[in-house]
Amino acid sequence: MQAIVKWLAVLAILAAAYVYGRPWFEDLGARIGLGTQGGGSLGEQCVAFAEGTVAEFVEKAEKWGDPPIQLERWSGSYRLLRGRLQDAYSHCGCELESCREGDRALDRLAALMESTNDSFRDGRPVDLDVPLDRLRAQLDQAARLAADGY
Repeated sequence: MQAIVKWLAVLAILAAAYVYGRPWFEDLGARIGLGTQGGGSLGEQCVAFAEGTVAEFVEKAEKWGDPPIQLERWSGSYRLLRGRLQDAYSHCGCELESCREGDRALDRLAALMESTNDSFRDGRPVDLDVPLDRLRAQLDQAARLAADGY
């Protein structure tokens, strides 16, 4: 009976190591340039995370920023967006030109998020059209660079 319990414990440990260790090793491989299974190049991953963060920001800003501004709900979303932005930055840390361009786009997004937050706290709505057009153009450039392998 004790042998069965020991084998079950060993199997449970191996299963946990597989479930939690495999993603960690895949992420480590991606960070050092070994690529990922079906995830695209590092530059493409950077662009995808940056675009997702921009889309989420736009959704939240439009949802909570229409007059009357729902500051309490915006504040909760803003905190989540800051975390999402940091996650996107972590995916744009490679040395490829597409990653550097994606990182610059995230810098632009961070500034836009900050100014939007300040405006909402002052009770002023924000017109995001022009800054978002510039940001999207920068992300398009990063996507082109990633597609070309840069």
